[in-house]
Amino acid sequence: MNISNYIPKNIQRSYEDTLGYFSNNPKSKLIVFGFVFFMAVFAVSKYSETNNVVYIENKKPVFTEGRILGTQKNSFLKSKEQQLSKTAKKIMASNKALLEKVQKLEKRIEAKS
Repeated sequence: MNISNYIPKNIQRSYEDTLGYFSNNPKSKLIVFGFVFFMAVFAVSKYSETNNVVYIENKKPVFTEGRILGTQKNSFLKSKEQQLSKTAKKIMASNKALLEKVQKLEKRIEAKS
């Protein structure tokens, strides 16, 4: 009992012709291997593909402290404002010290005259 007795002759002939073609043409083996590899990668990518569901709401989202979707201009301006306020405090402190020195000098000059 041979299984080839149950296979139709035209299919068996096509199979033998295909095997003969691949044994005579080594480039065809590479092409078929590349095609099979491409189809395997495609099948794996399709199998691992996931569906993303997006929910739409009517109200606008609130990002008060968020910086991901906000502009960088606001955070940049805040940092510049903080730097300027620190510089202004330093200048005011040095001005106060200068005013005290000037007042002391004026008192000395008045005391001598």
